[in-house]
Order: sequence, then C-alpha cells, then structure tokens
Amino acid sequence: MVSTKNLLLAVLIACIFLPIAVFSPEAVSNYIVSLFGIRYPAPPPQRVATGKRELANAIQAMISEEDVSERLNRLTTRGSRVVGYPGHQAAFEYVMEEFNRIGLQRVSAEP
Repeated sequence: MVSTKNLLLAVLIACIFLPIAVFSPEAVSNYIVSLFGIRYPAPPPQRVATGKRELANAIQAMISEEDVSERLNRLTTRGSRVVGYPGHQAAFEYVMEEFNRIGLQRVSAEP
C-alpha cells in the first residue's frame, strides 16, 4: 500500500516536472522569473576593448586552414628537430625566413 507521505511526494515531483515536460524548461523558467520578479544578472562586460575586436576579426580573416596546414607541414616534414639533427637546422632556417618575410625586426638566434 502506498503511504500518504509517498503519495504527496509523488504529486509534488509531478507538479515540479510536468510543466517542464509539457512546455519547455525555458518557458517554465521565464514564468517563474516573471512570477517572483527575479531579474537576470547584467551580462559581463566584453573582454575585448573597442578596436581590438576589429583587429582580431581582420587577423582571423587572413588565416586559412590551408595556410596553417601548409606551414605545419613545412615545419614538421624536415626530419627530427632535436638539436644536432639536420631537421633542427632546416626548421631554424624556415622560421627565420618566415620572421623576415613578415617583417619582424631585431630577430636573433643564440649560438
């Protein structure tokens, strides 16, 4: 036999979860928020300052998957890059060429 306590618990659970199942969690949440006058917290401030977002978007637009793949391929197919192996010197030369190509200044290598 079902006890009164268990029956009340089942009814309470049904009252809580039935509207969510019938409607949607968002609709139920919005109803509860409006019913109790709850205010959503203010959205956090943007982390990117004005002007930097445009720069980030411009940089992102210049980078393609093919470009990244090609550069990684050139760097990783030169053999072992462990110091003393031929691939180490080839990778060093490739990186220095790229730094010069993009116009970095005061680039130096330690002996």
